[in-house]
Amino acid sequence: MEIQRPEFINYTFVGYVPDPDGRGTLSLLFSCLVTLSLCVWSAIHLDLPPYGESDIEYAYRYLKWSVLGVFGPELVIWAAWRQFISARTLTKYVKERSNNGQRNVNKRQQWTMVHGFYAGMGGFVFDTATTEMLQGPPFVPQRRLHLTPRGVQLLARCGLLPDISVEEIKDKSKTDGSGKLICYVQVGWMVVQAAVRVAVGLPITPLETNTIGHVVCALINYALWWYKPKWIKEPTILRGDWTREMCAFMYMSSQVSQENKVSRDVLRDFGVKTEMSGVLYTPSDYSSENARSHEESNEDIQLTRPNGAFATKGHMAFNDECEPSAQALHIENAVTKTTTSAMRDTGSNRSWWCASEELVVERPRNWPGDDLLRHMQGHLMGIILWSSSTVYGAVHIAGWNEIFPTDIESWFWRASGAYIVFSGLLWSLLNLMGHLSGSVWWFWYGILEGAERKRSHVLIYVLCCIGGTFYVVARVYLVLEAFISLRSLPASAYDSPSCILTVPHI
Repeated sequence: MEIQRPEFINYTFVGYVPDPDGRGTLSLLFSCLVTLSLCVWSAIHLDLPPYGESDIEYAYRYLKWSVLGVFGPELVIWAAWRQFISARTLTKYVKERSNNGQRNVNKRQQWTMVHGFYAGMGGFVFDTATTEMLQGPPFVPQRRLHLTPRGVQLLARCGLLPDISVEEIKDKSKTDGSGKLICYVQVGWMVVQAAVRVAVGLPITPLETNTIGHVVCALINYALWWYKPKWIKEPTILRGDWTREMCAFMYMSSQVSQENKVSRDVLRDFGVKTEMSGVLYTPSDYSSENARSHEESNEDIQLTRPNGAFATKGHMAFNDECEPSAQALHIENAVTKTTTSAMRDTGSNRSWWCASEELVVERPRNWPGDDLLRHMQGHLMGIILWSSSTVYGAVHIAGWNEIFPTDIESWFWRASGAYIVFSGLLWSLLNLMGHLSGSVWWFWYGILEGAERKRSHVLIYVLCCIGGTFYVVARVYLVLEAFISLRSLPASAYDSPSCILTVPHI
């Protein structure tokens, strides 16, 4: 059979050919989506999962935090900031103990910020299935208990820190350097092309403005979580003859000893008591009969002796030094409100109701709480949180004169950005007032604790609910409108300077 040859085609050969001028709707949408996804997904660094959690459950939790990163990026910054402060405080504490010659503290491996983050994310655990923990009847219903930074701090004080190297921790981490590099290149391109467009007088779309806002937040998260390991699934199990007794003490001191699934993570720091809070401690020559449990009581304490005195801070934590001398205590002639905060005066001997310390948790919380260490008061941290919210709103206000399909969408955009900035400034001011005024602080604490129901408290509840609803609506609108506005944009929004098209990007 004869094979027919195709006719000869005269091809025209050319050299370098530049990309077409401008951009299309799909390329704009794809570029912003890729940048947004890379920033949010790669910036999230979750704590260790609880024992028995599957990969699907862990990925779903990762997805929930990514959604939070889209609609509330400053909340992720807040979590990263608190974890960074806790890791730095713990690292500084361990180094100081090591420099002071504390025995067995980090005797071989230098403690670094990687260790601090690893400890804060639940990297050290008590496992009730180990040989040491099985030497006696079971006393903990959970299979594993993760140590909090406060718990690791106690181990450092006792000279019981496990000796683990940075390389071991990094080997557990799933951080991908090439993935971070791709993210940095894409973020850099997004920022540069927006700056060039402004310089040459071309408009920036609302979607680009919203993406840049998330880029700024992602860069802050990268800086704060730079040393935090990522995607670690298996912790370091603590072993030794001391683990059983230490686990029992930490368990009794923590809220996990009394909490249930209903109360968990819902006003957790206010509503859950611990087993340790029912123990009376007497640092004196009294017999062991004076160390006993007591029933919780909300009744006012009555003075039984005319010259009696009570301490306003009559609790004792693991890091408090016991001084039998009354001169070493700050005593005021005042009666505190409840027995859980009073120091009982019995002749020359005084006793404490032991305080709660979040030393272990069943599962790391990711969201910052009392289990993290800090070197500044909560109101100052609140100012930082709301200041980041103000910055996020200010980025969107910068697009005040952006062109929208309709005037009503334009005004809703402006109102949403302005309301977010207003809320951030208002709550920053309230936190500053709470920091400067003790009465404001206690008033707000009473509202959160929910011990009393006053008309003023109810009014504040209502105002906070209304304001919070508007805040959520404003946040959601900014994200949704950024995509909806693509349906109708000025033609100049698709023009691109030739120098931008030559920069590698996705």
